[in-house]
Amino acid sequence: MSFNTLDQRAEEAWTTALPAQGEASMRRRTFLMLQLVPLVCLAFAPMQRPAAPKAETPEGVADKGFEAMKAGRYDDFAKTMHRSALKTFKAGMIELAEMAEADGNPDEFLTLFDGVKDVPALKALDDAKVFAAFLRGVEKRDPTLKKTIAGADREVLGHINEGDDLAHVVYRLKLKVDGKDVSSMQVDTLRRDGRGWGLELRSELQAMTADMRRAFEARKQGKDPLDAVGDLAKGAGEPKITVLGSVAEGQGVAHVVYRGSRTIGKTTASKLNVLTLKSGEPGWDLLQKGDKAGLAKFLKENPPLNP
Repeated sequence: MSFNTLDQRAEEAWTTALPAQGEASMRRRTFLMLQLVPLVCLAFAPMQRPAAPKAETPEGVADKGFEAMKAGRYDDFAKTMHRSALKTFKAGMIELAEMAEADGNPDEFLTLFDGVKDVPALKALDDAKVFAAFLRGVEKRDPTLKKTIAGADREVLGHINEGDDLAHVVYRLKLKVDGKDVSSMQVDTLRRDGRGWGLELRSELQAMTADMRRAFEARKQGKDPLDAVGDLAKGAGEPKITVLGSVAEGQGVAHVVYRGSRTIGKTTASKLNVLTLKSGEPGWDLLQKGDKAGLAKFLKENPPLNP
């Protein structure tokens, strides 16, 4: 599968939650940047949005968000998250904070949240402020992240609808990491309710939360966190591929958006991925025919190399 295996995500999550141990390698740093930058570069729009039609489209909200995040307006950014996403995020963070407290060392976990000194202080924040504190905390843990975000650029190619109230915005993210240009195809998911479009939590963040929970549980049982999560990954179910649609880029190029999912223990982990196909390449004919089932089979048998 093109999405990270559970044990790899657990390592990223655990080392993000605890103080860094030594200098990160170029490959590891690039991976983290490609995960963290889209995480914080999701979308922004003020609470009283202008009446311009573009601002009400998924792309319009995402474009505004990208520029606002580059400016570091985290509190405003948090207001554009879907209310249920913010509520879910806070509940997950409170659970982890309590697990860290029971483990006897909550301070390391709480460094993920800027200005939060203890678990009661975290609980006292409203949902949006917890998320904003997290974004500022992530930025402070890596001083180069703010510079990387400020210099980032992206090219929005369009969006794919999944039902009436869910949209997946497809874009090419361009970064400069340690002086080298890095780009990747990314997807942001927005959900619409009575107040307009709101962002869902990225799957990388949901995976980090789940893996940290498993790591704390392993420590409580006296097990090595990474070994325990790795053992769980070995028993994961077969991957499932669901093709959602595609976005064209000029003539002869299309970006296929698909969801990769698999059962891990009692939960199901999933991630949206993008496969770029060009005319004449394997899979192109299936795309032109609109054969989503055939494309899903092709993807399962030929796991893409691009993240």
